[in-house]
Amino acid sequence: MKGTLRTTILLGLALLGATPALCNYYAEPEEKEEATYRLAIPAFIVPTSIVESVGRYSSDLTQAYMREQMADLLTERIKEESPDVVLLERRELDQALNELGLDESGLMETDGAVRLGKMKKANFIVIGTVSSISIGDVPENRRSVMEYGKDVKETVVTISARLVNVETAEIIVTQNVSGRERLGVISSDARNIKSFSDTVIKAANYAATEIEKTFRPFFNPLVEAKAISKDTTDIILQKGKAHGLKKGELFRIYGIKSRDKATGFEDREFLGTVEVVEVQAQACRCKFKSEPTMHPTKFKNGLKAIPIALDKD
Repeated sequence: MKGTLRTTILLGLALLGATPALCNYYAEPEEKEEATYRLAIPAFIVPTSIVESVGRYSSDLTQAYMREQMADLLTERIKEESPDVVLLERRELDQALNELGLDESGLMETDGAVRLGKMKKANFIVIGTVSSISIGDVPENRRSVMEYGKDVKETVVTISARLVNVETAEIIVTQNVSGRERLGVISSDARNIKSFSDTVIKAANYAATEIEKTFRPFFNPLVEAKAISKDTTDIILQKGKAHGLKKGELFRIYGIKSRDKATGFEDREFLGTVEVVEVQAQACRCKFKSEPTMHPTKFKNGLKAIPIALDKD
């Protein structure tokens, strides 16, 4: 009975113009858990010159405090918007930095950040830097809207954040954002502004929110892929029209060499770029743009695909 039902389904799909490979995929779908990313956000880099410049306004804004607080703000935003992302513990990252002998200056370099990421089996790592913290006049075009007086000042915090692919050491995206928060009227010789430290955190939180929006698309789960047979290098992706995929879209294909069951970390090898040539509701067929580095069927742990727009620097 089961064999008759399978034959009927395959014949029906064939009449609709589906390829044999896609027919087999539809008839026997595999249920797999979608992959999630492991993300490392170490303490941000805060230059000593910035600490000294804000010291006249607040004694609360120490270098250690700001390094941790800025990273925490971005961590919280990502945790809220991308709950599937595994965020590595800061304490473990600090310990790993000590073991690697890396200080703040070493973390500024991509190579140092990648070493940390690989040690903690992260897929991505964020290199965050507080570029500047300043007090300035509110621009005239914003005063009337925000009911700011002529002498009212605002705190401006500028943060730079780079999202690095640990596997390839590529800087996927860099975001520079300035957050602003009303401070009040101050005198030029002010030594301690009561609300200054609060406005720094609020302005930084705005910057972190904007950075998270830029990073969010890169945290979408990897697309499951499947090799068809030894006779072809064509790939089946487990997403199709229902997921918005269209002919002509490009993906980078990775073979999974090994998978850590405890952490979910996958050791992947880049095979090449494929183009979507046929799309069905729940799957699509892809062809390599050039000969893959290895035949897809060699990877017994499976394949993963990343949209080309999300895998470039």
